[in-house]
Amino acid sequence: MGRAVKFWFKPKKVSVDCFTYEPMVAEKYNIRRSTKYVPDWWKGLKHSVDIPTSYGIARPSPTMRSCTGFLNLFQQSWTLPLWTDMILSIKEDGSYNYLFPHPPEPEAIGSHPPYQYGFSMADRVHVKITPPWTVWEKTGINFGFFGAEWSLLNDLPSVRVVPGVVDYKDQHGLAVNFFVDKKEANINFVAGTPLVYLVPLTEKRVEFKTHVVTNEEWNRLGRHKAIHQNKFITMGKWL
Repeated sequence: MGRAVKFWFKPKKVSVDCFTYEPMVAEKYNIRRSTKYVPDWWKGLKHSVDIPTSYGIARPSPTMRSCTGFLNLFQQSWTLPLWTDMILSIKEDGSYNYLFPHPPEPEAIGSHPPYQYGFSMADRVHVKITPPWTVWEKTGINFGFFGAEWSLLNDLPSVRVVPGVVDYKDQHGLAVNFFVDKKEANINFVAGTPLVYLVPLTEKRVEFKTHVVTNEEWNRLGRHKAIHQNKFITMGKWL
């Protein structure tokens, strides 16, 4: 008998097209592989450290430099960074003010009323920020949408980005929903801080591509986006 022949098929590549009208955002704060946003504290770790034992002999113990879960996350995900500086001023009554370096788009920041989440987080304030991106992908694959906690824990410890699973065939926004404690505080957001990990839930190769468009093209994309998203307003009743 002859040897069995093994076939190896190169997985198809999936393109995710990210459009913005802001050239600076496209150049400096675009969505990139998470390996470009590995936190500095991790880079400074040794692969192992000597830990004393009860026998008086130190033994090497591995650090997170070799943590499979951490490495897989950064190798298999893409990161959305903060695209602007911002100061968010929280009041004890749950109201808030904000300051951007330049006037944002009207829909750039907002919040959902507490009845939408059952008044279940009365001690927290909900805020939603929307980046100047619209994202399109043709096949409808899902993406895990998670807060970039390995950076946020140090840079923005009071911000808790809420997770979800999204696709960019039927909706095209990148709105980031988060909660902060309902107490007097000023929270400083710095452009470039990793904010969200986008994890493709597929075995296909995924590539995010950045495109700068004119304001006219952006408005046309927005009209198409509204048509798509209006079809899914009642989706919650299926759950």
